[in-house]
Amino acid sequence: MRAFRREVPHGVPMFVRLGLVTGPGPEESAAQRVAAFRITAS
Repeated sequence: MRAFRREVPHGVPMFVRLGLVTGPGPEESAAQRVAAFRITAS
């Protein structure tokens, strides 16, 4: 999640609309507010 802004810059407005961040600045990070899961085949 910390790399999202850098890797998918066009996705930042979605996070702003959802209220997860207030803007695109580097001080903003949704990493503390978003659950992320890794799914692997076993």
